[in-house]
Amino acid sequence: MYNNQKFADTWDDIQTFNLNFDINGFGRTYYNRQLEVFRCAWTDELDVIQISPINKKLAGTLSFLDPNDFKRTEFRKEDLREYFEGFGIDQIAHNSAEQEILSKLLFGFFSEKGCSWDIDDEEFAAYVQGNGDLAFIDRLTEEPSPEYYTIRQQNLRRRNTLLLFLKIIDEASPPMGEMRRYLWDAVYFNQDHETKDEISFGRLDQIRHCWEQHQLRVYFVFALEKLLEHIHLIVIENAGIPKNRLIDSQNVRGILSYISDWLHLPVDEETTLAEVIDRTGELNGTGVKSSLHSPINESDLYNRLRTQEHDEFFADFVVMLSLLFRRYSHTPPLNSHLSSDDDSNPDLINMETLFAHIEANGSDIHIISFLSHVSRLIVNRHMLESVSRFAYGTKNWLFTEEEGRLYSTRDPVHMTPRDNRWQSIRTLLQDLAFIEQTDEGNLRVTKKGLEWLEKIQ
Repeated sequence: MYNNQKFADTWDDIQTFNLNFDINGFGRTYYNRQLEVFRCAWTDELDVIQISPINKKLAGTLSFLDPNDFKRTEFRKEDLREYFEGFGIDQIAHNSAEQEILSKLLFGFFSEKGCSWDIDDEEFAAYVQGNGDLAFIDRLTEEPSPEYYTIRQQNLRRRNTLLLFLKIIDEASPPMGEMRRYLWDAVYFNQDHETKDEISFGRLDQIRHCWEQHQLRVYFVFALEKLLEHIHLIVIENAGIPKNRLIDSQNVRGILSYISDWLHLPVDEETTLAEVIDRTGELNGTGVKSSLHSPINESDLYNRLRTQEHDEFFADFVVMLSLLFRRYSHTPPLNSHLSSDDDSNPDLINMETLFAHIEANGSDIHIISFLSHVSRLIVNRHMLESVSRFAYGTKNWLFTEEEGRLYSTRDPVHMTPRDNRWQSIRTLLQDLAFIEQTDEGNLRVTKKGLEWLEKIQ
């Protein structure tokens, strides 16, 4: 399973595989690191390997395997089939003992007892009786004390997130291919993606709020990376374009016209960003946050940002940031540790800094100058990151700069959202029989999943 690209091109030709490579990088993250997180096995401060009762219990569910087979330095394909029958990931459904331990482990029902880590059957029993603990430290509103980083707190946050996922699947039953959008809209708007009905999360609302804040950042980063994508296309179309002419080279009147049509507002080169932000609030009516019922909302704009020509994109980009700014401005104040020490510096590109700049200067910032400013920040940031990564041998720049002019160095790159967490959660919960896919292709919560979910109602 590890580093399958090593064998991808020659799988059909090779009959014997030598296991003589180190596990590092992604391999360590996805395998060794997870054993450590779940306190199965890890290397302590004295470089001694520690193996817990949790690991021994999991190993006990695989008693049909011969431990000596794991000591081999090479395998033939026939060996894999002969010696490891029943060891595949898809076989967990037929191993109830393994499934039970992994379910408790994933939901954080384990703790340190004495000097060793083990499954916490007492805490799980309390959960089954409806007395499960869900309260956790929220770093969005509380300073992260040392307790925040404890395994106990990690377990509680993971438990809340997994139950949140089950809740949304139970309420919305999303099609497999659209699952992520259903989850996004549920945590961000408290609504069902299809029916737009409100979802009541009850005891899970604290973790939903955390994921709402995360989704705010997903939208923000996606908008900026799509801006980088469009800047790169402009550079491809105009080799040697001056860096400070990226927006001026476009159809400025067209950009302003699109915003005017979108917002039903007279817009010209003197219109300020504050006016656009206020207008989005007026159009969306009561409440400071948009909803799926709002005529202008982030879910719809996400679709538009993926498909537009330059002029339309720049217009939608301004409207999207206006919506994100309004939501950010009307959420409980984030703790100081989440903000940069240089929040007053308008040349930084993190969300807190950019929105603080808009808050302080929005009534003096005109639309086109704002687009030019953010484009310059994006270009500078991309160049800085490219240089930094090149020091480690990674060549990932989209363009180079010579005497203030930009030149493309590669074909267009399509930017996608930086959010792969939900897919991983779906895979884990499906493997452990908490959810399943119907014949129609929708996800639904199984009997087991419903039993776990009802304990917190």
